[in-house]
Amino acid sequence: MLRNAVGTFVIAAAGLVLAHVWRSYRSAGRWPAWSWPRTTELVALGITTVVVYGSVFASQDAVPATFAVVPLAVWAGLRASLPVVVGYGLATGTAVMALTLGGSGPFSTIEPSGRVMLAQALVAVLFLVSLPLALSRDENTSLVGQLSESRDRSAEQSRLLHTVITSIVDRVAVVDSDGRFVLTNPASRDLLGMTVDGVADRAEWSRRFGLFHPDGRPIPADELPLARALAGRDDVEADVLVRNAAVPEGRVLDVRARRLVGAHGTRGAVAVFRDVTSDRLRARETTQARDLFAGVLASATEQAIVATDPQGRITVFNVGAQRMLGWSEQEMLGRTPETFHDYDEVVSRAAELGVRPGFLVFVQAAARGEAETRRWTYRRRDGSSLQVRLTVTAMPGADGEPVGYIGVASDISSQLAAQAALESSEQRFRTAFTTAPMGMFIASTPSPTGRWRMLSVNPAFCRLLARTTEDVLSRGLSPSVGAGHEQAVEDALGAFQHGDPGVVTVEVGLVRPDGGEVRAVLSTSLVPATDADPPHVIALVEDVTARRAAETTLRHQALHDPLTSLANRALLHEHLTQALEVGARSGGLVGLLYLDLDGFKQVNDTAGHEAGDEVLRRIAAVLTDAVRPGDTVARLGGDEFAVVCADLTGTTGARAVADRILAALDHPVTVSAGTFTVGASIGLAVSDGDASAEQLLLDADQAMYAAKRDGRHRVRVHTGRPTRADPAAAGTAGDGPLPRR
Repeated sequence: MLRNAVGTFVIAAAGLVLAHVWRSYRSAGRWPAWSWPRTTELVALGITTVVVYGSVFASQDAVPATFAVVPLAVWAGLRASLPVVVGYGLATGTAVMALTLGGSGPFSTIEPSGRVMLAQALVAVLFLVSLPLALSRDENTSLVGQLSESRDRSAEQSRLLHTVITSIVDRVAVVDSDGRFVLTNPASRDLLGMTVDGVADRAEWSRRFGLFHPDGRPIPADELPLARALAGRDDVEADVLVRNAAVPEGRVLDVRARRLVGAHGTRGAVAVFRDVTSDRLRARETTQARDLFAGVLASATEQAIVATDPQGRITVFNVGAQRMLGWSEQEMLGRTPETFHDYDEVVSRAAELGVRPGFLVFVQAAARGEAETRRWTYRRRDGSSLQVRLTVTAMPGADGEPVGYIGVASDISSQLAAQAALESSEQRFRTAFTTAPMGMFIASTPSPTGRWRMLSVNPAFCRLLARTTEDVLSRGLSPSVGAGHEQAVEDALGAFQHGDPGVVTVEVGLVRPDGGEVRAVLSTSLVPATDADPPHVIALVEDVTARRAAETTLRHQALHDPLTSLANRALLHEHLTQALEVGARSGGLVGLLYLDLDGFKQVNDTAGHEAGDEVLRRIAAVLTDAVRPGDTVARLGGDEFAVVCADLTGTTGARAVADRILAALDHPVTVSAGTFTVGASIGLAVSDGDASAEQLLLDADQAMYAAKRDGRHRVRVHTGRPTRADPAAAGTAGDGPLPRR
């Protein structure tokens, strides 16, 4: 029975070794490796085994000595692997059995059946000692290897995780259940603007990093995404504004936190956050743009704003379009712009572009990224038409390709009507300018240096100057301005140098190339600047030569005696009044001689009125020659004359004039009808400015009648009031008539 048990044990041990070796190969993918230190130890074990076994089996009847091989089995079990231990046991067991059966060894003194049994028992003991030790050792070695491999794998995974977290763009932070940061990547530290060292708990998060709501309100620590995840929320996402000394401008972070669950509940939380400042800004700008676009659509009641998708289906039809065309938004959504475009115009434009009539006609340029503005004809719902200016642009998508088109149209019907009216008005003006009988020209406003130039002249102006159009345009008005009138022309044109409005009118003398003089009234006005033209001056030049000549003639006729061409009573009164006013200011005296001819009635009675008229003309010449330069000789009517002597220092000056007149009239007057003797009774009145013209005439008239009463052909001085310059003259009269020669 012992023999069978030992055999079974040995076979089982061999099978166990083979199974262990095969499992090792399958798990490792290779045969177990051998190392030199282990090999050296096994060689030492083998040598020791040979020496010990040789010593034990060399002795006879030394059964206790067999226990010396047990330590070798223990050594093999503790230091060798299971295959080696089994091999070692098989080798030593075979040796023990062979030596014992051969009659050697410590069992040789025992009967044969007992020797075999003892040998088998020894082999069994050796196996029982070494195999459990080997099995235990291999199991411990396997566990240590697995632990080491697990530790290496964990370290590798940790290194891998650290590398991944360090290299990823998203910011990652891991905290434990107390809020202490366990792991952060550089991206998160850069984004937060500082390190997480020293952050003891979640209460320090807001104070340390400057965490706020996006609207600037502080975030309580328990409302932060990581805190909410630590409180048991699985997935938490929120926007957080980070603003601290490192990032004073502030950054908006999208924070996503998730709790980390262990065997005993929440063990911490992980947060992934990214900088969405630009994204939120773009979103806000997009919202503002959308709101602005909606506001524009709602407020643009005078413009038709129509948007389409890339296929031309209408997606936006604003209030302005509804008012302009008469369709509602619900009626037009999904339809195409061809609905309200003039079909013939669309066909014509398609022919120009070389495309089929349709939506492409409107957006061909916009599809290339070019905004196009054109004039189109719209058809209203009621069939009427209107002219619009339409601008079409593309709405680009994220890839740059158009995601739609938008057209903005303005009704220009009234503008076109106004433009047509303006063109008609301009044409009428050009016609009037060209055909006007009055001279006209357009000149630039003077430059800061005072220079101006002719821009346009009409034929009447050129005829007035007797110059060609080219000559006037090139040389201007200056060659035709008469001497002494240059400044007046410059003033008329230069009045608008600073943009002053109004009309400036001056009268100037113009000289033609042949020397002929022309009187002209120059009226200038400023035409303000427009978008197309700078300011300029328009002038009317009226030829008043004939008018001025007629006015001169009429004035002369109104103020002069038609027979003698002397001043008449009106002009005498004017000059006398002026002389009195000047005398009152300067202190000078004014004398008035009042003459009535003696013997003139006989001329008319004997020779007729023609002879009388001729005598009057001769008397007028005599009087003119006798007075001083500046004195006024006037015929008051019939045979009465008067002389105004201004700027006198006394009565003697006027008396001298009267004496010269009397002396001249002493000579007979010879006319075609004969020779006649005509005298004059002269009344003299002198005023120093106290009397009026009427009073002085009355005083002189009274003195004249006194001269007639005293015998005619003499001078009498009015003695009714004394004068400042000659008080002795009061109450005196003339010395009588001069002797006739």
